[in-house]
Amino acid sequence: MDKNLFRIFTGVGVTLASIVGGVASADDDNNLDTIVITAQKMQEGSIGGWIVVPLPELPRTVTIVDEDTIAKQFVDSTKDILKNVPGVQIMPDNNLAGYQTPIIRGLQVNQYFEGQYSAGVITSIPEAIGSAEVLQGYNSLQIAVDTGGGSVNYFLKRPTAESFVQTDLRVTSWGGYKAIIDADQRWDTGPTDGVRFIGVLDRNQSFVRDSARNDGDAGSLIVRYSGLAGVTIDADFSYWNIKNEPTNQYISFTNAPNVASLPNFDPRVNLTQPWSEHAERDGHQIDVKLSRDITENWRALVAVAYDRTSYVNDGCTVSNPNFQTGEAGYSCTDSSFGPLWDKQDRIDLSGHFNIGSITNSVAMGWRQSGQFWHSLDPSVNFSTAAPYDTQNIYDPRTYPVPASGAVTPASYFYSSFWDRLTYLQDKIGLTPHWDLWAGVGYVEDIGDYGSPTYGHVTLPLTHAVTPTGAIVFKETDALNWYVSYAEGVSRNSIVTPGPNVANPGQGIPSLHSKAYEAGVKWTIASRLQLDAAVFHQTQPYTINQQITANPYTYAVEPEGLNTFEGINVDFHGKVIRDLTVQGGFTWLDPKQTDTQDPTLKGKYTPGVSRKSATLNATYDVAAVGGLSVDGGIYYQGSMPLTPENTYDLDGFTRVDLGATYQTIWHDEKVRFRLLIENALDSRFYYGFSNGLQVAAPRTFLGSVSVRW
Repeated sequence: MDKNLFRIFTGVGVTLASIVGGVASADDDNNLDTIVITAQKMQEGSIGGWIVVPLPELPRTVTIVDEDTIAKQFVDSTKDILKNVPGVQIMPDNNLAGYQTPIIRGLQVNQYFEGQYSAGVITSIPEAIGSAEVLQGYNSLQIAVDTGGGSVNYFLKRPTAESFVQTDLRVTSWGGYKAIIDADQRWDTGPTDGVRFIGVLDRNQSFVRDSARNDGDAGSLIVRYSGLAGVTIDADFSYWNIKNEPTNQYISFTNAPNVASLPNFDPRVNLTQPWSEHAERDGHQIDVKLSRDITENWRALVAVAYDRTSYVNDGCTVSNPNFQTGEAGYSCTDSSFGPLWDKQDRIDLSGHFNIGSITNSVAMGWRQSGQFWHSLDPSVNFSTAAPYDTQNIYDPRTYPVPASGAVTPASYFYSSFWDRLTYLQDKIGLTPHWDLWAGVGYVEDIGDYGSPTYGHVTLPLTHAVTPTGAIVFKETDALNWYVSYAEGVSRNSIVTPGPNVANPGQGIPSLHSKAYEAGVKWTIASRLQLDAAVFHQTQPYTINQQITANPYTYAVEPEGLNTFEGINVDFHGKVIRDLTVQGGFTWLDPKQTDTQDPTLKGKYTPGVSRKSATLNATYDVAAVGGLSVDGGIYYQGSMPLTPENTYDLDGFTRVDLGATYQTIWHDEKVRFRLLIENALDSRFYYGFSNGLQVAAPRTFLGSVSVRW
């Protein structure tokens, strides 16, 4: 690990401490109560553990984005919720409409909806999300199969202690609008009993020229009732139908670009065809939770969840462009994905007990998660013949509607799996200053998949044990040190047949990824939370091991390995009474350690930024009551786009500026919000492995909300 980075890490802490400490001592009237983050805790359905402890005592890097923070943002997708979390890189996913895949610590992460596999609510009704937990590092103790660099878990907005109706009208500089209604009716049966409805009417327009306007309708009905023999019932139903979502401007390639640096590509250029802009997704979700205090110290939860989503992915993409001439390959398809079903059953029990002077805080449970999908309709590829197989990224061509294309039958591929997890986690309070965390998960998974190419494959039932542990030293009430260990486990697989495969039908067992982390959590002057950690993660994977050269044959073996190590620092709180800050940075060393190609050993992992940083600040203008101004700076360093590291995509810095004004008008609460995204109108690209996406130009967003 670079010693200079440790100096930076130490320097940040000293600087923040001196700033905050100096301000506090200079102005006693400016002293604050304990900052909000110290009260934030993991909640029921959490990915990081059901044991309810303040975040500063949790021996992992976890960030909670609460409802107050989300309420101040323009949320059109999950990337808007996560944009201020340090170390999170967003990789657009061109396979599932609306899906934004986060990358944490160099690896794509799984996203969950209240602990459940789901791509429904989080992609289609992000306006209904009330909070999010971002956990960095593996977490198979709580979510069974886990191979990413972390996990993100989203929670719905729930009924509150007050009744209200709030309308929100949003517009952008590209035209169109989005109307949102949030209605909450409380009941007298409990402090937060009631029914809440969030509806979204989306008629926004993309910045891409001449693209079809969005046409989306979605809503969530959320109910809480606690008047049944002490049982709290949470039930929700969501529905979505999103049409004509514009295709993003993706450019993919198999070889490095043929230029030293990419040109200033106009992000508004439309690379698709008018007859192909018919992307659509629709679905629904049902979720029921029952929870009850069994005794004063113990609480139980039972939950079932189900959602169904279908996707139509009409659109065109370009590949392997010549960045000097603009000529590129072209592919236009009329395809679909799904229906995709996600199901989950879970039982959790948590509480605490004492053995002498030792306190045990325990969480245990069982959960079963399943996912099933198959093709909905035949897929048609229109790029099998000229002129539909070429395009120019600088001067796009418009082609007539094709008369035919290559058809792939429905049910070309199908997949299903079940993951079952039984877990136990214990936080053992050895002394007032020392906590020992110990946990173990027992994972079972089974599944099947198939296609006409290689028939039906049934995966055997496999078992895996996933331990986790940590030691926490609570030096003071404000300063905690920790070291932790966690594992991630992959789903088992079977080597599929092929003309050159030497070991068809061989089972590949679950592969265990390992993560080591050491960190400090420091609450400075009761107003600013500073968290820092160093980490080392390993991820094994399968490679194609050559058996013979002539004829060429290979065996699929679990012999590959990637390593990811680095430092992350984040902070959140108030520097002075009217100035709130959030930010941090991550330095990452992602390496291909053992690879199929020996020449790649030691190369950086493609599509992963090695340096990233965020800084967001909000200042409440005391001279103008109700007015606050804010700004965000988002930095992402360069990254290789190919496994061979033959081309590095330049890094970028994006600046957002905003302002909010809240007032009372005719006894109603009114809020005006203005945001300028990419305020400097910078031209840059978001990169991922073997591809990139053009960033949006300067965009103005405005909203007016009224609550009564």
